[in-house]
Amino acid sequence: MKILRVMGTPSFNYGSQERYLVKLSKMLKESGHQSFLVYENQPQSSHFIEEAKSNGAHFFQVTPRRSLEFFFRNSIIAKILKLWYNVFDIFSIIKIMKIIKENNIDIVHSYFSPSIYAVFAGKLMGKRTFRTIGNPFLQPAKYHGKKINWLFDMKCKLIHIWPINFLNFQISISESINKEYIYYKADKKKLKIIRTGVDTEKYNPLPIKKNKLRKQYGLENKFILGFTGRLDRQKNPLFLLELMKYLDKSFSDIVLVLVGDGELHEKIKSKAMDQGISDKVILAGRRHDIPNMLIDFDLFILPSIFEGGPGSLLEAMSMEKICITSKLEVFDEIINDGFDGYTRDLNNVKEFAKLITNIKQNPSLVTQVGKRARNNVLDNWNVDKRVKQTLAIYEVGSNE
Repeated sequence: MKILRVMGTPSFNYGSQERYLVKLSKMLKESGHQSFLVYENQPQSSHFIEEAKSNGAHFFQVTPRRSLEFFFRNSIIAKILKLWYNVFDIFSIIKIMKIIKENNIDIVHSYFSPSIYAVFAGKLMGKRTFRTIGNPFLQPAKYHGKKINWLFDMKCKLIHIWPINFLNFQISISESINKEYIYYKADKKKLKIIRTGVDTEKYNPLPIKKNKLRKQYGLENKFILGFTGRLDRQKNPLFLLELMKYLDKSFSDIVLVLVGDGELHEKIKSKAMDQGISDKVILAGRRHDIPNMLIDFDLFILPSIFEGGPGSLLEAMSMEKICITSKLEVFDEIINDGFDGYTRDLNNVKEFAKLITNIKQNPSLVTQVGKRARNNVLDNWNVDKRVKQTLAIYEVGSNE
């Protein structure tokens, strides 16, 4: 089989998604198959490209030409055009059809909503088609107070439900995402759950040397509250500043380290200064040595307002970190509260602070909960398991 994965996005890091694709390409190669990857850019990580190619992957770039959006910026027309292009991007459909034909592709697999056009390209060429969705669509709408009315329903049915008619299987990376498709009465026979996963070999605390982060920023004898991920509204890093302001009243040795970058970077700097805690907040930027960062965290915290399958949380759990998250359905799906991690209500900063105080005063708790967290990931959220399940679903009906 020749599998074409259309990502519908650029690639800037060698992150969890890229590592999954390398593992998938390797297993496909070992099974006598081939992997073809389409990004909107030339992936910026040369290490990712080299490892993927060494495992038989072939790269293509398809950058959408969505010129009409430029003329209607910041308007309702631009939003409508964006939805239209995601589904009916004629230029991208033609490019994908050409790749399918020239490389004799057997399966077309789209990822992320902006690559739905690949589904139609595959179907027009008579190929088997799959789509993986990694983020919920109802959760963020409800959080932002959007009206779940007929107009919203129509949009969801166009982008998320209607394309299922052209798919062999619709894949969700968590139960919480799958439930949203069931809510809209999608064809259950086509719905599959293949849980997201982390590379437990890379995110293994045993071979990683400690203190790289502490030495770089002079954090010896500090209790590090850590975060990795995008600095955007979804990940909700501004909540961590409120938490730090509260904790700073009781502890002088707690610091917050934010690893990542995004639209809220400057706002975080400004707010930390306004709150008088700028010396306790470290913005480490985008890093490629995440395990070296995680190994020095005393506690990992992820206060997201919505999630589909958070790779950063699973990476921290795999590194035996004690983790605290906001109380979302997907986090309840991953974490057994009080056993291998903790979930708390975002509306109660005091509860977060109380839990962190308890953890800080009980070092043995960190070790016990951390080991249980890694065991959870090994059993349920391992990238190898995800790859095997993906290959199995590709092979269903492959001999028809």
